[in-house]
Amino acid sequence: MNDEFKHPTFGYRCHYRRAIELQARLLSRHLQEGVVYKPLTLR
Repeated sequence: MNDEFKHPTFGYRCHYRRAIELQARLLSRHLQEGVVYKPLTLR
């Protein structure tokens, strides 16, 4: 959870813990506002 990687959507380095939080927020925006949701794929 503390390993870092470059987030493919936002382009900056973050921890997996932060990436999960970001994905939850993106999913929430998709459900509430209809914003296109792109799932996080690393491999």
